[in-house]
Amino acid sequence: MVRMHNRLHAKVGIIGDNFSFVGSSNMSTNGLGFEGGHAAKWEEANVVFEGIEASVQDRFNELWGQSSEISSDDLKLAEKNWRIRRVLATEQAAQKSGPKKSLWDAIVGQSDDLRSLPCYVAYYYEMTEKEKATFNEAVKSIKVEFGKNRSAYQDWPELPEAYLIGACRSRRSENTIKDIEYSRRPPNAPVYEGHGSEFLVVESLKSLPLFSKLSGNDLMQFKSLILRYVAGKKKPKKSRVISIQDLVDFYHGEPKP
Repeated sequence: MVRMHNRLHAKVGIIGDNFSFVGSSNMSTNGLGFEGGHAAKWEEANVVFEGIEASVQDRFNELWGQSSEISSDDLKLAEKNWRIRRVLATEQAAQKSGPKKSLWDAIVGQSDDLRSLPCYVAYYYEMTEKEKATFNEAVKSIKVEFGKNRSAYQDWPELPEAYLIGACRSRRSENTIKDIEYSRRPPNAPVYEGHGSEFLVVESLKSLPLFSKLSGNDLMQFKSLILRYVAGKKKPKKSRVISIQDLVDFYHGEPKP
């Protein structure tokens, strides 16, 4: 059973009958310094006891009694807060990093930087001419109200507050992704309501932080990967949100020539 304690920061654990500990590191690959270079710079300290230390047991029982069950709303809030922290951490890392890396090379090489990046592919079908006209009018209003470098996604409430790679699939050719665009939906992003729709306002980007803009063969490979991923789903949708890590896992699970 897992419970939560909103004011607990220390780590107190009882495992089996012969192991107990008190310390500072989180019980995760990130907290223990096994995931991502940024985590390796933190120093942690833990005291481990062979057997069940009575004072540790007493403190654990006290904290357990103060804890509460975890609801679905708690999980949604935790996920949202995690995304916000990852966006901020990525931006700080990008300011200190050197030349940007290839996004495609990061996918092929399963880069730690990409693994920890809160990034999703927003895959959707190309709009009709009528839909484009309505959308463009809405974006004009959004730029006036929120800034020139703003754009939007229309009627898509499940879009996460994270970095987004927009992948627009052509209506004329089922095997073609026309455009790839980069954006960031910031924490507590504004919503524009007008023209009969709800538009999620995003900040347009030239590329993702830490990674260069896809071009040439890398761009072709990335588009092809998205199409193969979507084609492999039992119920293909005209729009879907794909975690960048799901794409990486899919690529490495494919049979290679």
